[in-house]
Amino acid sequence: LENTGNFLSVVGRMGKGFDWKKLSFNAEGSCGSGSRSLLRQGSLIRFHSEGFNANITLSMEPMERLVLANKSSTSRRTMRAGGDEQSAPLINFINATSLSYSFANGLLFSLGFEYYHMQDKNWQQDFFLLDAQMAYTFRRIRFALNLNNVLNAENFIFSHLGSLNTFYSEYRIRPASIHLSARFRLY
Repeated sequence: LENTGNFLSVVGRMGKGFDWKKLSFNAEGSCGSGSRSLLRQGSLIRFHSEGFNANITLSMEPMERLVLANKSSTSRRTMRAGGDEQSAPLINFINATSLSYSFANGLLFSLGFEYYHMQDKNWQQDFFLLDAQMAYTFRRIRFALNLNNVLNAENFIFSHLGSLNTFYSEYRIRPASIHLSARFRLY
């Protein structure tokens, strides 16, 4: 069956850097609306969606050799099929934070934390990841010890059962691991 769709989106961005504590701030926002045909029980119906997304990124050096960075993202989306059948809003929130400290002797320690939250009016899902790294540079060789998935998360499941849509995605996560690497710089 012939199928067409339309989508309109507006995006705005802004950013600013400051000398104080090497502070950097960036923000991005978007909103959009669209429609397309959807096959339901052998006939095409019009499917409408609309939503917004906002991202904020912040980085700074609160103390000498200590760097903090954070990125937060949130979105809200609603869907409607046919005339008036509308879904509850689907809300996502993602936060990624990293912290690193460089010691005077060339040793670097860093932590990374990610949090994912999804919800509508009937359910909610949360997911966490934590990574750590120690690195040391000696002459032209950089040694790194990585501790990945410290919390040993096994899988990330994103599922939704609603009046308009049902979907399920499962991503297997590499188990907790230790990784030692060395990088060489030739010149």
